Amino acid sequence: MFVKIEKKEGITPISLDAWIKEERKDGFTPDEAMQVLKWSNFHGNIKQVVKEIRAYNDIRVYKMFKSFIVSAVEGRETSKDSYTMLRDLAVECGFEEEFDKANE
Repeated sequence: MFVKIEKKEGITPISLDAWIKEERKDGFTPDEAMQVLKWSNFHGNIKQVVKEIRAYNDIRVYKMFKSFIVSAVEGRETSKDSYTMLRDLAVECGFEEEFDKANE
């Protein structure tokens, strides 16, 4: 699912990083991950979200973030590190074909 970036006043990579860190206090959710995609394509923010997903250390939870994982590459430029982290999650969760197709 392609997620268009919506410019929002005051959102910078630094402010978004602070928002992610604040939101994770209650457990980072798939909806919050998708919100990051709506606000930014900055590789540092994408990598931070992947780290938050990985912090759950549970493949069942990883699968709940499928929309984020696939959407983070669909129609977007992605750094090599971010791409690798996202694809590793897709492979672990068993939806690498959908991920690869989205990345085309």
